[in-house]
Amino acid sequence: VKHGGGLVATHESGHFKPDGDRRDNSKLADLLGVRFQGDPKPAIGEQRGSSQDYMKKSLAHPVLAGLRDVDLLPLSGMFCPVTTLAPAKTVLSRTAPFQVFPEGWSYPTEKDPDDPILIVNQNPGAGRTAYFATHIGRSFWQSRFPDLATLICDTVKWAANTDPPVRVEGPPTLHTSLRRSAGRLMVHCINLTGGERLFSELVPLHDLRISIRCDNGMNVRRAWRASDGASLKIEKQGTYVTARLDKLTDYDVVVFETGK
Repeated sequence: VKHGGGLVATHESGHFKPDGDRRDNSKLADLLGVRFQGDPKPAIGEQRGSSQDYMKKSLAHPVLAGLRDVDLLPLSGMFCPVTTLAPAKTVLSRTAPFQVFPEGWSYPTEKDPDDPILIVNQNPGAGRTAYFATHIGRSFWQSRFPDLATLICDTVKWAANTDPPVRVEGPPTLHTSLRRSAGRLMVHCINLTGGERLFSELVPLHDLRISIRCDNGMNVRRAWRASDGASLKIEKQGTYVTARLDKLTDYDVVVFETGK
């Protein structure tokens, strides 16, 4: 971060020693611009039964760019009580929890505690950090609430402060991961349409566009499909080189051969 890199941390990151023992404070606290105030707490507070809590916007910020029409986001699980230290700023804070049932009483009856949930920090001449005081990734994987995915992605992009190394145009059920080896960039493409663990039917995806960022003099010589070795047509668009995958039934790898 000191040299311009970005960091996104969540919940108890930096709280544990190499042997697994818990520290009283996070080794990342100063970098993230927070002070930890005791052990993690349930987001719904001391309430029992079916309860709900949310995080609300406390500050207009680029990490919320994809959520302009959203005022509340679900908050579940545990959160770490923290205070925010200048120049860090609180972007999302915790609302007052409330009972879900009966419906006629489904609203908060207490003042919002405004516990910081998302804190961003940027020092002049250095990189950026973002800290989620909760298990934001676990919350998304449990609920699949799309706005949580948008928030995570936009926060990572803001912290990176550069164009992503790979761009993918396809439905949200297309999962990808980028791998590197000598002279190659490989984008693994997995089609999860129809299920994620047990599939009743594979629904093919069509017209997928996979783009690799080319900088520092990198050049893409060719692209091909690992399943059968077929060459893929590539085109240059600004700093990116794009290959098109006409059809993905289950799993394939798009291989970009690179050089200076």
